Amino acid sequence: MLALVASIAWAADGAGVLDVTFGAGEDDGTPAGVVSTSLGKLRRLGEDVTEELEYVPGRFIVNRIVRPRMACSGCDCFTQAPLPSRPVERGRPGPGLLAHVLVNKYADHLPLYRQSQIFERDGLDLDRSTLADWVGKSTALLEPLAAAIGRHVLAGQAIFADDTPVAMLAPGTGKTQTARLWAYGRDVRPWGSTILPASWYQFSSDRKGQHPKDHLSKYTGWMHADGYAGFEDLYRSGEIREVACLAHVRRKFVDVHKAQGSAIADEAITRIATLYAVEKVARGLLDLTMYNLSRFRS
Repeated sequence: MLALVASIAWAADGAGVLDVTFGAGEDDGTPAGVVSTSLGKLRRLGEDVTEELEYVPGRFIVNRIVRPRMACSGCDCFTQAPLPSRPVERGRPGPGLLAHVLVNKYADHLPLYRQSQIFERDGLDLDRSTLADWVGKSTALLEPLAAAIGRHVLAGQAIFADDTPVAMLAPGTGKTQTARLWAYGRDVRPWGSTILPASWYQFSSDRKGQHPKDHLSKYTGWMHADGYAGFEDLYRSGEIREVACLAHVRRKFVDVHKAQGSAIADEAITRIATLYAVEKVARGLLDLTMYNLSRFRS
């Protein structure tokens, strides 16, 4: 049977874990309580293996940084090693705890007030305002990474662009207003490329076309997007060339077909499906091969 092996040594005051080792292994010992019905010795014929999936809850630890203060016997000068760099200066959280809070909030959509309640079950008093402060300071630390992702995305010959509404608190009104999260993606794997895909996100308090214009002011290439009118100014300069979204075109025909049963709309949907089938075969091929296949079969 799969055996979970954990060795935990706690501090004398119970403040944190001093040493933790965790691993997985097999219990290969002789079964206890199994005896022969005769005087003969038991010999092994084989085994039955049963695996059981288990969960070991996460644990908080306290890292103590001890910095001795040293005095020179010759000149009575004092010296002490500097405190190691930490994500939040004069704060308590380590990088692992900050990452845990951020992943819970943004990847698993767990609000900070719920995280505060979960931490409380483990005996930690972490108020939502404290967690919010940590998140804010973490965003400053992650700015260089976000900027690097943006440069990678905008270095592509073709990008994808879209936006989605986000509810934003309107201070002083007790209400929310609709803000926007703009997403710009680069993914050339369908064209046989090994360049890593990435998405770059930008926030704005409204949906004015000036925002994507500012975001893409230095971009030159193709942009795959929907028919949002705010993108029109981007195409007029000629620096960014439009790649219309066939899925949005198809959606209009579907709406007409559902409402009116139009034979023309049905024919359009059928032809688009044929084009999709060609693209499915071409996906992942090199540029020239994909171009020739799409050209002659479409």
